[in-house]
Amino acid sequence: MDRDSVAEFLADVPLLQRLPSSSVRKIAQVVEFKHYEAGDLVAREGDTGDGVYFIWEGHAGVSGNDNDEGGNQPELHLKKYDYFGYGAFSSIHEVNISATSKLTCLVLRQEFHSLLQPKSIWNADETETVNTFSMVEHILKLEPLEVDLFRGFTLPEAPRFGQVFGGQTIGQALAAACKTVDCFKLVHSIHACFLLAGDLNMPMLYKVYRLRDGKSFATRKVDAFQEGNLKFSLIASFQKEEEGFDHQEVMMPDVPAPETLLPMEQLWERRIYDPLLPMDYRNKIARKKYIPWPIEIRFCEKTNSTNYSKTKPSLKYWFKTRGKLSDDPALHRCVVAYASDLIFLGVSLNPHRGQGFKTSSLTLDHAMWFHRPCRADEWLLYVMESPSAYNGRGFCTGRIFNRKGELLVSLAQEGVIRRAKAANPAPTSKLTPPVLLGFPGSEKQEWGDGVAIIRLYGFGIVMEIPQSEFIPRPLINGLPDDLALLCLARVPRRYHHNLKCVSKRWKELVDSIEWSSHRQKHNLEEFWIYALCRDSSFSYLYVLDPLRRCWKRIRGIPSQCSKRGGMACQALGKKLYLMGGRGWLEEWTDEVFCFDILKNIWAKAAPMSIARCDFVCEALSDNLYAVGGGFVENDVFVDNYYDMYDPKSNIWTPLTDLHLFPHVAASMTFDGKIYIRSCVVSLDPNVNALVYDHSFSQRWQRVSGGMVNGWDGPTVVVDGALYMLSQDIGFKPFQKIPSGVKLMKWQEESQEWISLGRLSARLIRPPCQLAAIGKSIFVIGKGLTTVIVDLDKVGHCDGVMVSSSIRNLNFNCDILFCKAMAI
Repeated sequence: MDRDSVAEFLADVPLLQRLPSSSVRKIAQVVEFKHYEAGDLVAREGDTGDGVYFIWEGHAGVSGNDNDEGGNQPELHLKKYDYFGYGAFSSIHEVNISATSKLTCLVLRQEFHSLLQPKSIWNADETETVNTFSMVEHILKLEPLEVDLFRGFTLPEAPRFGQVFGGQTIGQALAAACKTVDCFKLVHSIHACFLLAGDLNMPMLYKVYRLRDGKSFATRKVDAFQEGNLKFSLIASFQKEEEGFDHQEVMMPDVPAPETLLPMEQLWERRIYDPLLPMDYRNKIARKKYIPWPIEIRFCEKTNSTNYSKTKPSLKYWFKTRGKLSDDPALHRCVVAYASDLIFLGVSLNPHRGQGFKTSSLTLDHAMWFHRPCRADEWLLYVMESPSAYNGRGFCTGRIFNRKGELLVSLAQEGVIRRAKAANPAPTSKLTPPVLLGFPGSEKQEWGDGVAIIRLYGFGIVMEIPQSEFIPRPLINGLPDDLALLCLARVPRRYHHNLKCVSKRWKELVDSIEWSSHRQKHNLEEFWIYALCRDSSFSYLYVLDPLRRCWKRIRGIPSQCSKRGGMACQALGKKLYLMGGRGWLEEWTDEVFCFDILKNIWAKAAPMSIARCDFVCEALSDNLYAVGGGFVENDVFVDNYYDMYDPKSNIWTPLTDLHLFPHVAASMTFDGKIYIRSCVVSLDPNVNALVYDHSFSQRWQRVSGGMVNGWDGPTVVVDGALYMLSQDIGFKPFQKIPSGVKLMKWQEESQEWISLGRLSARLIRPPCQLAAIGKSIFVIGKGLTTVIVDLDKVGHCDGVMVSSSIRNLNFNCDILFCKAMAI
């Protein structure tokens, strides 16, 4: 079989589309063909696999164990472009795969699996270092979260214009679209619409929609989100290269070669000392620090004009990337899209400049048409002009040529261009700002156009004070705010609610992340333990202050949650999440509520993708993962779905994995991985445990022995070591109190659980949960019975571990979840 045809086939496999095009070509050279007749067993559960199978032609069926009732009936059907056997933790087949028709597969053997895990979506060369390539390539290096979901970041060295640079959003969105199409199809047109400004300090999520996949053309739509808000939308069309008509009427302007022109660094230096420029302009330039853009620009026309000089609405400059780019042609088009937004809209302002000229501008629409192949690391000429500006909008067109004079790209852009609003003159007040803010009932309401609006409640007076004259009230009179913050941060956490009653500014401070970060920086943070409990009818949330050694109930839990059972609970950052479950008279729910421990308030978060009950949730890599208990309409359980929650975007992303089971008994996070255990009882504990590694394969795999062998209770991590509570809650004859509650530790060297000792049955009532603060493990049992084991001072007496305890409440409840959280 022709290897070019194999490469074209592999380029249509969704799993491989996010790889560099060079990786797809390498895979095409090493895959092997395997042929099967209808009814043949392709892979048997438990057997060692050859590698990853890609279905070239025909159909296959997935079925469970042959010993299961109805095991010969396929549970899932696979067709062309589907794949199986993909895994990093084990080479063992997880299910039975059989041919349901004449079947041909391409097999990528285990020794070539590294081709599926490149360091970058643009380059597969393992020898290249981080500093080898241009910064633009790193800006456009997206993080694949799922087949059609990517995450992009604003690097510290990237251009900053008070918000996310529009060219960065265009380039990253186009990169996301490129990584969902056949690598032999290249973008030929894009149409983008900017909706809201982006936040520099937050990642951008790019969701790709596959609108059409044809033989020659493909179309993709990309939406960009931040905090759940749609910021940007793009439609891109891709085409496979083919022979066709060729003509070009427009000619490249006659301009100097880029080597003869000065780089921007030298132009910046010259302007500081140019006597023909105004002194105030030269001083303004000298005070600013020059930060080079990742795109090198050389202007074709020498000029002494400034931001206040009227010029023609046109501009020409050469540009290319600083540094090397990978050879992926899709990357070069993404880089050109990134660079196309630099200075483009500003051309429409040139005829309107003058003394004291200040404007605000924002791109609305951006369109590009790629006519011929281009390389962004070679000099390209950008010719732009603005034929019209009207009604607060500027319109610009552009053309990009290579050094041969070939027209590579045509562009059009429209954006908002307005004069900056001047600050309104404020009336002079006889009261100075400090006196005003010290007056009873006064409060700074808001800022508007450089003016602080002060309202005197009770007197019916509203005054406006210029921002330059405004002096904010100090946190503590007579102390600078930094010293005042240090003093206030030393107040114990149990008195924080008193601080909030002093003033609005103190309340905002104590509720802020700045407050928590300051306490953490100076080792002042305190850990409290939050526990979710449930009796026969209601759920409750309690908190434990270890210093005061008493439990306190948190009021205000949402009424929906208080009546639900089967909920999952997990902590992430400074928030505690309650999700899913089922009430007395309601079906399973997808609702999620979060409790902010800084502000002590409940809020509703985004719902999960499906309703869940009796499931688990773990936190990993700043995300939440909800697994098991999936439920849809008509009493149908969802076996293979799990949800990933990004708190920054407030979005739950549904993901699938064939290895998952619906009924999960327990979960834990250890060493950057999530482990889950099935409710199904088996003689072999290994067949009912899965592990998920976000940093490696981002898939669930069965675990071969190790710590899951013997894992039968709640766990907690202390200083990188894993501890477990083994609970024998059965009763021996004539015994009134359960026994056998032992604290275990996982021994990595000997690969076994070792017993540290037994807990007193008089102090603890299983079933229990674990939490840890420093070197102390808190064992919390039924009725909030609490035992504290100090690992540095642990001792034994008559075979029982020496520990301290906290007085329990007269409350018969089960502990569903507990976690230590810091402020």
